[in-house]
Amino acid sequence: MGRLASRASKSSIEYVDDHVWKSMVSLQAPGPARQVAQPPLPRPGPKGKGKHRAFNQLVRESPLPSPTRKRTPLPLPPLTDAGRRMAITEFLIHCNINEYDSTSHSLIDGHCIKHWCFFRGQSADDLMRIGFPRGLATQIYNGVLELEVTMTSVTPTDSASAGPTAGPSRF
Repeated sequence: MGRLASRASKSSIEYVDDHVWKSMVSLQAPGPARQVAQPPLPRPGPKGKGKHRAFNQLVRESPLPSPTRKRTPLPLPPLTDAGRRMAITEFLIHCNINEYDSTSHSLIDGHCIKHWCFFRGQSADDLMRIGFPRGLATQIYNGVLELEVTMTSVTPTDSASAGPTAGPSRF
């Protein structure tokens, strides 16, 4: 049942039952002097089978994708002097990216990337998430992997904790 407004008041809202609402909707208009509030939609029952039925909880038909967790970045070895001197344009040439490629330059400038070390520790998927096309992201990722071999320095403590090296045993 609903709350009925006084007949003298034309600005009040009248709340009606479902069967009255359906009959008014079938007539296409509730009348010129009335404002009618639609009753809330009936609550859907539990969907699907399983443990959620016992608790009378609704099961989502299309669940939202779960958020991606931030990865804790691994400590990266420091760059050598040559690695620090390498400019972004040299890095792009190393990655076989045309130095006049407007897509790569606009993305790099748009993200305010000033040095190639920004790409260290980034996967191709990480780069695609910020707007780099797959091909460009893969080329940059592969270029970083190649430069990591020659442009990083390994400190003596890193080499001692790295474990045994390949080669003949001393024993």
